[in-house]
Amino acid sequence: MQPVSLSTVFSAVVSGVLIFVLGQLLLKGILEPALSLKDRIAETSKQLHLHVHQRSYLDENYRVTENDIEIVGRLSAEIHSLPSRILLVYSKNNRLGCLSGLLRCLVGLPCLGKLQEASCKLNELSYKLRDLKFTQERIIQEKSQEFLQDKKNESIENIENLIPQIEKLLGITNPRQSPPSPSKNAQASR
Repeated sequence: MQPVSLSTVFSAVVSGVLIFVLGQLLLKGILEPALSLKDRIAETSKQLHLHVHQRSYLDENYRVTENDIEIVGRLSAEIHSLPSRILLVYSKNNRLGCLSGLLRCLVGLPCLGKLQEASCKLNELSYKLRDLKFTQERIIQEKSQEFLQDKKNESIENIENLIPQIEKLLGITNPRQSPPSPSKNAQASR
């Protein structure tokens, strides 16, 4: 049996520590923040699905709540802030452009510009929801004046226009299930 030299043991220990440190950098610096951002995008998809596909805000008995508004505002802030926590993927260093693009594709995240624009649109959506909530409260107080009904319909239309824009920016693919048109039903029955 050959004696183990001190330099061999030292290099093995240094190699092990280096591998551990690099693994932790990869895990804590890229993977966990990226998964957190993807989680926020999925939560955004769920909230948008509730607002569009459930269409509960069109129901006369449903009222937009502060919770609805706070959730959308929180998601906007998180989508805006989380990319800065992901090392190398959203780096401002131009020399890492190809590497950051490759890492972003591997992790499956949208580019920084789209995330920032989606954050702004989510913020706008929270203001539109707040406006709709205020209009709904005024309709109750003033016994549904026609002007307020028009304002409510305008708010709903603004919300419906914002949601597909946000979904496109974040790469959310929610199959829209629109009711079949009467002309298609008539053609199908022939």
